[in-house]
Amino acid sequence: MISPTLVPGWYATAMKYLVAVVAALLVACGTSGGESHQPMPTGLELAKSAPRFVDRTECAAAVIGGAIYEYVAARPTGREGSTGIEVYRDGAYLRTLDIPGFGFHDAVPYGLDVVLFGTVNSPASGVRVWTASAGLSPPILTASGAGIFNVSVCQRGGEWFMAVETTEGSPFTIRFAKAASLLGPWSWIDGAVFSYDQYAACPELLYEPGVGFVMLYLRTASDGFFTECAVSDDLRAWEIAGPVITPGPGEGVNASDPDLIRVSGGLWVYYASGNQKTWGDVHRSPYPGSVAEMVEDARRR
Repeated sequence: MISPTLVPGWYATAMKYLVAVVAALLVACGTSGGESHQPMPTGLELAKSAPRFVDRTECAAAVIGGAIYEYVAARPTGREGSTGIEVYRDGAYLRTLDIPGFGFHDAVPYGLDVVLFGTVNSPASGVRVWTASAGLSPPILTASGAGIFNVSVCQRGGEWFMAVETTEGSPFTIRFAKAASLLGPWSWIDGAVFSYDQYAACPELLYEPGVGFVMLYLRTASDGFFTECAVSDDLRAWEIAGPVITPGPGEGVNASDPDLIRVSGGLWVYYASGNQKTWGDVHRSPYPGSVAEMVEDARRR
C-alpha cells in the first residue's frame, strides 16, 4: 500500500476526479446491477402539479372512515434516520408520530385504525408493524442474510399478501409473503420472486378482481428512474404491462416509491421525484380510471 504522504497532491486530486467520472459513467450507461441501457420510456398521461409534500420521499395513503389519511416520512431528503411520521387527514395536518428509528413503507386500514409496515434501524432487522394500540411489534418477517428496504401489503379474499424489496437480486429484487391475518404470522411464498436479474425496487402491490395481482415497482433507464407495472395470478409468473410513472419537467430524474389508493372517480397516484441523492418531493396525481384500466393503459405505452 502506498503511503498518502508519498503521493503528490495533484495526483491524489486527479484520482478523486477520475473515480467520480467513472462512477458517473457507470450509472449513466446503466451498467450497475442489471440496470437498463434504454432511455426513459413514456409513462401514463398523468395530470402533474406542484409537489404535495416538499423535501419528503416517502408517503403512504389509506382511506379510513371515508377520509384520506396520508402518512409522510418527515425525514429530510439526503439525511439518515427518521424525524417522525407526519399524519394528514384530507390534507389537514393532524400530528407527528414519534417512532424512533422506524422507516415506514405502507399504511393499511385496520378497522378505524391503521397498521404501519416498515423496518427499524437496520434493513437486516426485518419487517415490523406499528399500531396506535400496541406500538411497535417484534420482527414479523426476516430475509436471512439480506436487507429489506421496502414493503407493500394487499388483501385477496381472506388472505393478506406482502411484496418485499430485498438485497438478494441485482442489486434489488422483490419477494412475496402471505398471512391469514394482517398482523401475522407471515411466511414466504415458495418460488414467488420477481426479477433476480434486473433492478426492481419500491413495490406497490394491489389485488384487482378480474386482473389479479398488480404491482408497481421502480426500474432504471439510462437517464433516470421510472415506475413500471406488472401483473400476476400467483405471484410467481409475471407479465410486464409497461411504464406507468415517469419524471416530468422539474421532477429531476426520478419517479419512485409509488402508492395508489382507490377513490370515487378513479385513483390517486403518489410518487417521489428528485435525484435519489440530495433532494426529492412527494407528488399526487389523479388517474381517471380503475386499476384494471391503468394496466391496459400501461400495455399501450
